[in-house]
Amino acid sequence: MTGIWEVLGKRAFLDEVLAKARISRDVKFAGILQITDSFHRDVQWGDYLKHTSKLDIFFAYGRTWRQTHDEELQRLSQRAGSRIRVVLPDTSDAGTVAELARRFGYEEEYLVRCIEETQSYFINLKNRRVPPAQVEVWIIPVAPTFSFYRLDHIGVLALYTHRKQRTGVPTFVCEEGGTLYQYIRAEFAAMIRGDSPLARRVDCD
Repeated sequence: MTGIWEVLGKRAFLDEVLAKARISRDVKFAGILQITDSFHRDVQWGDYLKHTSKLDIFFAYGRTWRQTHDEELQRLSQRAGSRIRVVLPDTSDAGTVAELARRFGYEEEYLVRCIEETQSYFINLKNRRVPPAQVEVWIIPVAPTFSFYRLDHIGVLALYTHRKQRTGVPTFVCEEGGTLYQYIRAEFAAMIRGDSPLARRVDCD
C-alpha cells in the first residue's frame, strides 16, 4: 500500500511541475512582464514615459492618468522625433455615449465633457510643441471595454470594472515579441487604418 501512495504522490508532484512549466511557457510566449491590480501605483509609468519616443493610447478618457503624468507627456511632446497617437470614443455617436455613461454611472453630459477635455488636452499638446512632434487624435464609435498603451517596446493593457465603485483592475505589462504586445499593436493599427468601425482623425492644427 505504501508503494502505491508513493507512486501516486510522485505522479501528482510531476503533474504539478508540468502544469507550472506550461504556465511559465505561456506567460513567456505572451511576453508578460508584470500583472498587477494597481494600475496607477505599480506600473512604472514615469520610467516608461521618460524613455519613450512613440506613444499610442486607447482609452475612454483617462483623466486621472493624464493629470498624473502631465509633466512626462509635456516633455514627450517636446522631444524631437516623438509621436503621440490617441484614440478616444466618438462623442457624436449616441450609442457609444449612452453605453459608457451607463457603465460608469455618469450623466451623459458629464461623460462627454470628460472625453472632450482629454481630446482638447492632446490637441493642445501639439499646438504648444517645440520642437515639432507628431500628435494625432482619433475618434471612434466604440465604448472601450479595456484600455491599452503602447510605449515603444512596452505594452500595458488594463481592464475596466463593471462595478460603480472604484476598485483595482487587472493590468498586464508586456514586451515586444510576445502575443499580448502584438495584439495591442494590431488593435491600434486596425482602428486608425479605417477597419470597421471607422475611426476618424481630428484636425489638430
